[in-house]
Amino acid sequence: MIRQSPPPGAGIVHLGLGAFFRAHGALIVEDAVRVAGGDWGIIGVSLRAPAIRDQLVPQDCAYTAVEMSPTGRTPRVVNVLRDVIFAPEDPQALVDRMADPAIRIVSLTVTEKGYCHVPSTGALDREHPDIQSDIANPLPVTAVGCIVRALQKRQAAGLRPITV
Repeated sequence: MIRQSPPPGAGIVHLGLGAFFRAHGALIVEDAVRVAGGDWGIIGVSLRAPAIRDQLVPQDCAYTAVEMSPTGRTPRVVNVLRDVIFAPEDPQALVDRMADPAIRIVSLTVTEKGYCHVPSTGALDREHPDIQSDIANPLPVTAVGCIVRALQKRQAAGLRPITV
């Protein structure tokens, strides 16, 4: 796969790089960058399996999305991804990327289980085993824990917070 144009610098970290985000969210960001410019490239994060990273990184994180309409199918090469991280392999690398001053947005498309919340209230489930692990250990295992650690690191460095 050949890139159509150089991608923008990274300004977004996206947690949960599933098919929904790759087919919709990434295209919206790419369209906005095409119109308005700016360093809004995306660092994609896989939270569960390395397969998407292993598929995308060798092709410079570019991929093809296909739009289907009554008139047919239109393929489009998507170039907005700058890198893909498999979080469980190196959670510190993810925290460091989110703490990078260039990153201004952290977005998520994770399942409801990924938020580790109490469904009836929406509050964080502090008794959830993964949240307990995040509290007890410096390296987080949850999306919430990674965001908290990145915010702590940004604050300690005197950096502005990110938009989540």
